[in-house]
Amino acid sequence: MDMKVNIAGVEWKNPVTVASGTFGSGEEFSEYVNLNRLGAVTTKGVANVPWSGNPTPRVAEVYGGMMNAIGLQNPGIDLFCKRDIPFLKQYDTKIIVNVCGHSPEEYLAVVERLADEPIDMMEINISCPNVKEGAIAFGQKADCLSEITSAIKKVAKQEADQLIREAQGKAKEATMEIEKDIAIKTKELDDLQKQFDVYKAKMESLLISQLELLKDSNKE
Repeated sequence: MDMKVNIAGVEWKNPVTVASGTFGSGEEFSEYVNLNRLGAVTTKGVANVPWSGNPTPRVAEVYGGMMNAIGLQNPGIDLFCKRDIPFLKQYDTKIIVNVCGHSPEEYLAVVERLADEPIDMMEINISCPNVKEGAIAFGQKADCLSEITSAIKKVAKQEADQLIREAQGKAKEATMEIEKDIAIKTKELDDLQKQFDVYKAKMESLLISQLELLKDSNKE
């Protein structure tokens, strides 16, 4: 059964992913879940620097479930890129990175860092406290939400445009090399054709001479 879906221009083999923050960065659950069966793995939040999260206790059992206030503990973008992305690339699944920060600048630092990484999508965590607005979540004020999403889209577009320009540059260089090789091969073929024409003319001349000699001998 074909379960492919297209989300924001990215094709998933199926629409199944995991909730950010419940699945670590994938490796933690890889012994229990076959990651190859997921359409995408959505990672836990990743910041520009490591976050230690809230002090313990930060998990409490309640009737019918549990409550937690982990505080977005994460290893930071550098370790995430070095350790977690290569691990996820071993699997046939899309990679969605949850981006978090305390300020627009912190979000942008992560977005810019991810521009050179082989990920498929980003999820912007707007539940983070905005230190410039009294620590309320970015998503609680429309103007803050507009500011952060606009800034991220602008940077992401610039990074995408840069990647496109680099790809176009590499494609142009490759095309020039191919055209150069074709020109060399064409010249070599032309040279071979000229040599063949010379040898052909010599062989025809030799054949004509032999025929003339044969005619003369028959007359005698």
